[in-house]
Amino acid sequence: MRRIKYKTSVSLLIVLASVVLVLLCLLIVHTFRTGEEAEGWKQINILRNRAFGNMEVGKSSELTAKFNSYFRNLASVYGDNGYGKYVATEGYPIPFNETPVTVVDAQNYYAQLKTEKGFTSDLWKVAVNEERRKEFNAEWCLRGDMQKSGYLEDHIEHNYPKGFGYLKGFEAIFEFRTYRDFDFNINKMDMPIPADELIKNPACDQNEAYLGGH
Repeated sequence: MRRIKYKTSVSLLIVLASVVLVLLCLLIVHTFRTGEEAEGWKQINILRNRAFGNMEVGKSSELTAKFNSYFRNLASVYGDNGYGKYVATEGYPIPFNETPVTVVDAQNYYAQLKTEKGFTSDLWKVAVNEERRKEFNAEWCLRGDMQKSGYLEDHIEHNYPKGFGYLKGFEAIFEFRTYRDFDFNINKMDMPIPADELIKNPACDQNEAYLGGH
């Protein structure tokens, strides 16, 4: 029972952290769409400084006291099992930054990135979505949010260009992106409507990408 409760609490913490980050990104998007660009870039810079560890400088003792109990609890629940020797310690397993690092201004950084990669989206949209790629790289919401923001096609075409990299062989092992040998069709981000549903509802049309000739 204890292990079940523990796993549930950890899952809830992960969900809550994801929700907070999603809300923060929505707030940033809102500032740009309402013309508050200065505030939008300010929030992106805050997010970037946090990601680079500048928000934790000088707070090692405070943050260790706050979070290390989580890791000690992890060790006590799972025993050693590959965890204990790493987390059953008095210090936080991952050292906190002690010295500030220089983080390039977001607007300048993404202006350069947009030019280098050839993105066609508005600069703020490039910045928000590329930051989201780092924050939500394994989250279920990333692809959907990119699609809703109108950035997905730009992302695929320039971060995963067709025919770039290696499909097979030794080099493919070290390729950091999925090899794409097909033309990207944004319409296929909508799933096809099942044939039996179309038969039951003659007024329903098949999604465009799945009509004959596509």
